[in-house]
Amino acid sequence: MKGKVERPYSFIREGFWHGYGFVCVETANRDIQAWLEKKEKRIHGTTHEVVCLRFAGEAPHLKALPRQAFDTSYRVYRKVHKDCTVRFESNSYVVPHTLVGKEIILRVKDGMMRIFSEIISCPLFYYSILSPVAKFISYFFSFIKLLRSAKGLWVAFGLCLLSGVSSSYHS
Repeated sequence: MKGKVERPYSFIREGFWHGYGFVCVETANRDIQAWLEKKEKRIHGTTHEVVCLRFAGEAPHLKALPRQAFDTSYRVYRKVHKDCTVRFESNSYVVPHTLVGKEIILRVKDGMMRIFSEIISCPLFYYSILSPVAKFISYFFSFIKLLRSAKGLWVAFGLCLLSGVSSSYHS
């Protein structure tokens, strides 16, 4: 299966990019579009059919793309320390005491970190990623909004509060 999935990349890399003189993104986009249109009119080596005609026949049977974009966030697995913190990029983030000793998942993307428990599929907390300067980041509840998740567990969403703590606190 891996070969079928990755084959288009080598097809484009070897057929288009090999020997291509890159000038700018706009020119490259225009050139690859023209190259792809030319390749759509060729006879495929395996099916022995014209590529664009084969696709036109299959198009009515294809399903629509999902409405929600695929989560491409970077996933980091961390164990919660005894002081109710999890460390990421030299910063300590506070999580509920009920997670001490358990492994949690940090999903990081676009300067935001979402914290997930293994049991709960929705985020427990949201944090803005700060520059790695050894800070202690805690949460407080300016308002409490409790939602009942599908498994009947209570999930609390908190806001972030940054309170500076000396870097000697962190090991």
